[in-house]
Amino acid sequence: MREKELTLAEEISHAEEEVRKAKGELEKGKERLKEAIREKEKIEIHKERWTKGARKEEERLQDLEMEEFKAKGLDLEEDFEDQ
Repeated sequence: MREKELTLAEEISHAEEEVRKAKGELEKGKERLKEAIREKEKIEIHKERWTKGARKEEERLQDLEMEEFKAKGLDLEEDFEDQ
């Protein structure tokens, strides 16, 4: 009987140690998750800024193209009037 109690006590002690290790790993996992979420948020912010910048650049290029088109149209009108 005493031997069985000692065996059970050892098993309990071992199980408690495993629980402590698992809790430690869980905490590490939670911290890694928090860090990954922070990094993802940073990436999303940069992506949003890049997308906004790319959109503005595209609009700027379209405006320049429109100005060039209008300028060419005015030149053609002046040439036509001169004839």
